[in-house]
This record gives sequence, C-alpha cells and structure tokens, in this order.
Amino acid sequence: MPTSGVASPGEIAASLTELWSPRVIGEVDDNFIKVAKVQGTLGWHAHAHEDELFFILKGRLRIEMEDGTVEIGEGQSFVVPKGVRHNPSADEECHLMLIEKKSTLHTGDVVTERTRSIEDQLRPVESMAAGRGRVAAAVGATRTGDDAIAIRRVDLSALASEYIGETEKNIDRLFEDAAQSGTVLLFDEADALFGKRSEVRDAHDRYANIEVSYLLQKIEAHPGLVMFASNRRQDIDAAFLRRLRF
Repeated sequence: MPTSGVASPGEIAASLTELWSPRVIGEVDDNFIKVAKVQGTLGWHAHAHEDELFFILKGRLRIEMEDGTVEIGEGQSFVVPKGVRHNPSADEECHLMLIEKKSTLHTGDVVTERTRSIEDQLRPVESMAAGRGRVAAAVGATRTGDDAIAIRRVDLSALASEYIGETEKNIDRLFEDAAQSGTVLLFDEADALFGKRSEVRDAHDRYANIEVSYLLQKIEAHPGLVMFASNRRQDIDAAFLRRLRF
C-alpha cells in the first residue's frame, strides 16, 4: 500500500488508464486518499455511514442528488454527506481526488460493472515513485462533520513576499497552523515554489535559494500530510524530489 507523505495527485491521476477506477495514494488515520480519472456516469448509489469528499484536480464534475445537482470545477471541493444518494458524472475527462473512510465501498449500496473492490483500489500505480518528504501551504479549508478532513490549498501569492525574511515568516505560520489543526496541505502548480535553485548572480538569487532551502528544512520536520501537484516535474529542485514518497 502507498505510504503517506508528499504526493503528486495530479500527476498520478493523469497517468491512470482506467476510468472510474480509484487508486489509493495515501492514508490519514482511518481515511484513504484516492485519485481517479473519470468520464461518463458512475451510477446512483449511497454510502450509509461515510461522508465522501471530492476535490477536482482537472476538469469538471457533476454530482446529481435527489434534492439537486452541483457542479464543481478545478480547485473546488464538495462533500457528499453519508446516506445521500448521488450520481457523479463528467461530460469530458476529469481528474479528481477523494478522501473517504477506509470502510467506504466504491459504489456503496449497489454493485455495477464499474464497481471496484478495495483490493483493486490498492493496486500500485506505475507513476508512483519512491522517495520521502513533507510540504505545506494555506488558504480555503473544507470541513464537514466530526470525522471530515480539512484541506488547505496553497496560495503562492500569499506565501511568497518580495521583502527579505517575510517569506520565511509566512512559511513558519503555515506549518504551525497545519501542525496544530491537522490540516492536509495541498500545493498546486508546485514547481512555482519548489523550482530548481539557480546559480547565484546577485543578492536576489541568493535570497531565493535561501527560501527554497528553508522550505526543505520545514518539509523534513513537518509531522502532517502534504501533497503537491505539478505538470512540470523537470523544473522542481532535485533536493525536493529526493524527499518525495508517493
């Protein structure tokens, strides 16, 4: 089974070849974190005892429910409460992340040709590579119910500062908040922050490299779960990649 830590859910979801076949990429206590590539309709079902969080990595997802329909797009999330019958569908290819209890059955109270067992969902994914690490960020959390997990999506503009020393202070605050609240931290477009350190030509380069080094130190010490997404893996600093565990 995948080891919890820093993961790239966007890359893993994009690499999947089966539609509506979730794969487990990590776990938090008694919850699995999964990704899936979907298109078309899954089918009506309900989870009698579990909430289900959908987070859209790419595309749009429509969730029909008996009392209405919601549509969520890239960077948005929605929680389907336990016991609510719902039917997820996507007109075009959609990549999503799911957070749900380990007891959650794929299609709940019904079995169809699309139903996948937990053994299927735990199958290894070729694009998942070895490594180890931790990461962090801030902005907009989603939480529903006592057992739900909060996710904070990175706002890079709020984290980075043009003033010397301020970026480090922002990083400190974000890691402290995440550690205290148990929030799952998600970096989108992570290459913008974890880019390769450059040759030092001036003071700006020197401080930019210091910021990346400082962030790597915080990654090593952070006790919580952090994920990042990027389609420019080649631009990410090698020291950061060495700390990844998918």
